Amino acid sequence: MKKTVTLYVDAELYEFVKKEHGSPSKFFEEAVKELLNNKPKTSSRKCTSCWYRQKYREDNQLNLEKIKIARDVLDEILKNSKDAKTSVNSGFSFTRKDIDEILLQMEMADLSEDHIKDTKNMLLNFAQAVSFQVNNNNLSRYINELKQKYAPETFRKYVIDIRWLLKHIGHPAAEQIKLPKVPKRRGIVIKREDIQYLVRRTDSLKFKSERLRLKAAILVAATSGLRSEELYKLTMEDIDIEERIIYLKAEITKDSEDRVTFFNEEAQEALIDYLDNIEIKNRLFAQSTVVKDFRKLNTSLRMKHMRKFFSQEWDRLGGPTSIKKMLMGHAISNDVDILHYDFQDVGDLKKVYDSVGIKIFD
Repeated sequence: MKKTVTLYVDAELYEFVKKEHGSPSKFFEEAVKELLNNKPKTSSRKCTSCWYRQKYREDNQLNLEKIKIARDVLDEILKNSKDAKTSVNSGFSFTRKDIDEILLQMEMADLSEDHIKDTKNMLLNFAQAVSFQVNNNNLSRYINELKQKYAPETFRKYVIDIRWLLKHIGHPAAEQIKLPKVPKRRGIVIKREDIQYLVRRTDSLKFKSERLRLKAAILVAATSGLRSEELYKLTMEDIDIEERIIYLKAEITKDSEDRVTFFNEEAQEALIDYLDNIEIKNRLFAQSTVVKDFRKLNTSLRMKHMRKFFSQEWDRLGGPTSIKKMLMGHAISNDVDILHYDFQDVGDLKKVYDSVGIKIFD
């Protein structure tokens, strides 16, 4: 029996298809045939419209504008065809492959492992919440739940990742969602007393390995200006304990440049004590272990704040800003003097570092 489908489209859509394809009737006819001959069974969890869009995405035959046109056409077909049993759903489906493609883009952009890991977790949580099918209702509901659950900064990160996914699958909401503003708080001031408290609190940890590891990590980070991500990636090969020098390879630094920094004698003593009692197989301060132990100290501070202390204490002691930038690995692309003229060897840098005299205890 011959199937007849009545299709209604608005004038704007008709003119767009005419401009893109030359023959609107042929385009619509082919779309109808494709639908009726190849549509999935009605028991399928995905609606026909989403299946059709996904097919064209995978075949890479349509750009985002044409995908939207194809969806509009199919929605009209479903509305007006007695043969089409699948209900209309304006949602966009996606798969784990879409998430993996985004993560690959992040790797190619040389973003940090932590950033990629956070994005992966956020997108998988989102996928699970919406069952890999995004429509305006569940998207709005999920974003509102995030807003209630998380602090503004974390909420903003979630929204950025969700927008990235929506843009990747061609969802129009990607351009409609506005990024939430993050309130600007007064900067936190960290002083020696705060670091002293943390070091003393390490004595409350249950196991000796926890106490020695965390004490050494805190003192090394607070007196060297390392980023927490750099601290977690340190190996024995990166440290000269006797000379109190840390050699950072470009592979683990944020700006992908080699640099050196130093730690004081307090950190040196704690590091020696740690290494004399604990066998190190790979990294000195494994992230998962250090983060877990740090949370036991009953403080709002985190390892990242040790770097902030170093910067503030250096300024309080009157240390030269140019040297601080070199030790901390600050961006110097706009600092012509440091970038082109103010080169210092390791010995000169160490002399300046020692003269500033950063200490945690008297």
